Amino acid sequence: MGELRSFSVTAALILLAGLAAHRAFGVAADPFTGLAIFTVAHRTWLAYRRRQAGVRRAVAELRAYAVEDRLRIVDSLDSDELRKAIAAEMLRDGAETSDGVTETFPFPEVLRRRANRRYWRDWLGAGVAILVAALYPSINPIWRALWLAVGLILLVRARRFDRWHTAVSSFVEINPYRISLVWPTGARETVSFADGAWCEDSPDQRMFFVRSRDAAVAVSYSLIGFNRIAELVEKYGARIPIPDAPAS
Repeated sequence: MGELRSFSVTAALILLAGLAAHRAFGVAADPFTGLAIFTVAHRTWLAYRRRQAGVRRAVAELRAYAVEDRLRIVDSLDSDELRKAIAAEMLRDGAETSDGVTETFPFPEVLRRRANRRYWRDWLGAGVAILVAALYPSINPIWRALWLAVGLILLVRARRFDRWHTAVSSFVEINPYRISLVWPTGARETVSFADGAWCEDSPDQRMFFVRSRDAAVAVSYSLIGFNRIAELVEKYGARIPIPDAPAS
């Protein structure tokens, strides 16, 4: 509310200054009015970006909670506008599902959209750079080499974003017998809890691993319902390592 009041006051002052200058100088398109319009548009855009960034941060923090906890926290918000914005973003992200025995935990849709957008951006940039190097033989050889190098670098980056998209299109399945990481191709990495599974945390990689003697499943912190996964893994019998006590 304070941000909206500040924006409204600033916009009103800028518009008044522009109208006063217009009346004083009698110019149909004086620079003061142009400056006023530009400033108002700029401040509106910044306010929108700040609001969207706040919503994204809130949704990112809520993803780890179970669906009931997420709904309860959102319902407790005082601002109707913020509550609706967060609820809409969570709806776009998707949610975990359950068939009664097996629970499924996907990555949020926003990560797939982000990876897809960056993939096509770099792929198109690579195509333009390589076409410039190929279709303009008269330019300096050094510049041709630079265009070609830029195109190849962007192709490598596009390939990396393609692998990222594949990774965030996977999902985790868990039931009382096993935990599986399921890839978009249908391939599975599975650990059976009956095989003496244990957990290994890796904060630097923002994930933990559920391991057995001959298999491992990576569980990313970014998965929707991550806290629920950790709870189920412990419930179904995977050993949680206890840190060593510091030496006295």
